[in-house]
Amino acid sequence: MKNFGQGLFWGVVLGGLAGLMNAPRPGYETRRGLKQYLTMVEEDADDMRYKVDNVRTSFKRLTQEGMDAVQDMSQDLNIAIQRFNDEAQPRIKRIDERVNQLQDTIENIDLS
Repeated sequence: MKNFGQGLFWGVVLGGLAGLMNAPRPGYETRRGLKQYLTMVEEDADDMRYKVDNVRTSFKRLTQEGMDAVQDMSQDLNIAIQRFNDEAQPRIKRIDERVNQLQDTIENIDLS
């Protein structure tokens, strides 16, 4: 394991030196390009954070609006069911009375 660590160290050192010696641009241009690249990466990361926050906020708002809509629909549905029951009660009562009358008539016919 000791040989691997030494080999890795010397490989990094020699690779870095070879990269510096064979660089197509002078050091100041390389540093400037690297700085521009890092700035661009930071801006992209900030933009991504902004977009993620925007999506998160939009999702929360949409969820809340959806919950409000479900509650409103539930209340409207309960009101509609109650109205139907209120309107149907007299009809149901009349139907029950007619059924009772028919049953009485049938019983009277059977008894005669």
